[in-house]
Amino acid sequence: VEGDGGGSSARLYGAPLITDQGLLVAGAQGVVRILDPANGQTLKRYEADGKVRNHSAGEGVVAYGNSLGELVVHEAGGKVRFRFCHNDAGACAPGMSYSGDWMYAAPAIRSGRIATCGGYYSVHQFALLDAASGRMLWSYGSQSDPDRYYGGCKASPAITDKLVLFADTAYQTDGRLMAHSLSNGQRRWMIDGYGGSWGSPVVVGKTVVWVTCTGNVVIAAVDTGKVLATMELSDTIYATPAVADGVIYVGGDSGKLYAVDTGIRR
Repeated sequence: VEGDGGGSSARLYGAPLITDQGLLVAGAQGVVRILDPANGQTLKRYEADGKVRNHSAGEGVVAYGNSLGELVVHEAGGKVRFRFCHNDAGACAPGMSYSGDWMYAAPAIRSGRIATCGGYYSVHQFALLDAASGRMLWSYGSQSDPDRYYGGCKASPAITDKLVLFADTAYQTDGRLMAHSLSNGQRRWMIDGYGGSWGSPVVVGKTVVWVTCTGNVVIAAVDTGKVLATMELSDTIYATPAVADGVIYVGGDSGKLYAVDTGIRR
């Protein structure tokens, strides 16, 4: 299956995702498809304004962000449930695409809520939405407020029973992992000093694993943010780690695959 549009505009940036409806893929041309995993035939096709570099699915919806700074949520049947613009200034209007507004990170869907994060210049950099209506429950981070400004994100957020975890990119050498209350958006804790990240935080039981662009592996208590262990890999890391049986697997920019045994078991 080739991306729509041909050439660089049809690049597939998002990882294919197995859903109840089929295999979910998205192309930079702005087309999202659900395919039959057995033969690659298109079962559903969603047209999107702007370019798409991410996608997620769950709880009966398909969600993705575009280069306009807009989150689009479709029902499984194809109907658009809602659109959410990360920039109140109108940057989500067609043709108003700036590199600082691009949404690189896939939204997280859990328990009727969607956590989404925008680009560097977004008015609402990190936001939690009601999955049924698209109503914004809270947001955090804005360029207009230096005390609350973060550098946008390329890492997808994570949702737990009580928290929403965001990792900002800022610069590759400077970034933070933050936990906010699921109920009201209040920041509960923050970890910084380990670098920005493109890979997403991974929650494993009572811990969170965070791997940064500078090669730092950080294991912290998810409820408090207390750093339990760190390790530095001599590599640049853009990937999201996989964690199984206490072992962290992550690929580096050098082409090496690392396996780090944490000793932590579920």
